Amino acid sequence: MRMLGKLQVVLLLLASALFPPPFLAAQTVNFKEIEARVFEYRKWLDTVGSNGSRYWVKLDSSKRPHRLYVGDGFMQANETDKEEFVEIFSRFLAGHPEKNMLIDIFDAKTGKAIGEYGFGGFKLLSFSLLRSPRGAKRALKTGTSPLLCRQTSWTSVVFHAIGILSRV
Repeated sequence: MRMLGKLQVVLLLLASALFPPPFLAAQTVNFKEIEARVFEYRKWLDTVGSNGSRYWVKLDSSKRPHRLYVGDGFMQANETDKEEFVEIFSRFLAGHPEKNMLIDIFDAKTGKAIGEYGFGGFKLLSFSLLRSPRGAKRALKTGTSPLLCRQTSWTSVVFHAIGILSRV
């Protein structure tokens, strides 16, 4: 009886290995389509780069996350355009239209960090806090977050709460 149970298990495993279910079929990857999409991203980024609208001035890829230095065009754009620009830049750096690369965003004039793009989405530092050092100190004293998030994840809320509690 026991031998029959083992034989059934072996036959079941052998059958599943030889005849995989249809939902386990391999995905087809069209590299030409991916390359074409990334090339479109590159062309668009060249038009909004330092010779065009000046959304970005330079990219420092020597460290991870990449450092993206943005120009006047980025500073004057609305929030939706800023987020779309950084998302496309991230996909261009990743080399794939469905993947993203982590980016730290810096002001090209001052060299100071003004935001980031990563797992928590697109975040920019509050411009009132960027203008004055007293604004940043006041934010730390009162426990208000210097980040203005369009997409707030639960982890950022938890880490923010831990930061406030650690100062108490």
